[in-house]
Amino acid sequence: MTKFLDSADAQPVTMEDMRHKAKAELQRFIDIRTQVFELMEEADDLAKIIRLKSTD
Repeated sequence: MTKFLDSADAQPVTMEDMRHKAKAELQRFIDIRTQVFELMEEADDLAKIIRLKSTD
């Protein structure tokens, strides 16, 4: 990895860099990630209900 980074123009990107260079995209990413987690939680809740109803 060190050899690759030494031979490439790749530079580590910090959260601060992303905030300044891609603020809108970063915010949209965070919004989408939040929605995904909320939907996963809702899906888990529904799965519990389905399991309970299927055993009755």
